[in-house]
Amino acid sequence: MIIVRPKLSGRYPIVIALIILSVSYATISGSAVGLTTVQWDEFVDLQIAESLSSHPLSGGSPDGSQARFPIYLTAFAHRFMQIVEPNFEFLDLLPVSRWISIAMTVLAIWGTFFLGSRLFNSPTGLLA
Repeated sequence: MIIVRPKLSGRYPIVIALIILSVSYATISGSAVGLTTVQWDEFVDLQIAESLSSHPLSGGSPDGSQARFPIYLTAFAHRFMQIVEPNFEFLDLLPVSRWISIAMTVLAIWGTFFLGSRLFNSPTGLLA
């Protein structure tokens, strides 16, 4: 009796590897959300988000080194929370801000893979 096992497509191992990378990054980074050093970094981002919330196009922060898209999402989350709960404190957004940054990094992992695989091939995209 010959047993024929279906062959996995070449995409499944790569997708599984991307999922493992994404979940492991989110787990490791998520475990550090409550640490003081991480909160300080997110506090700086919150200050920039508050500035962008007041002046969405120009902001008011001289710090141009931070990625703006996650900070815009943080400013949006702050405005949303103010609508839901008017007494919401800006500093209560620290964990939310960190999780937004983690989600953006996971998206960057997938985006880097897709760019690398389009420009070169799937193994190169995965290595990138």
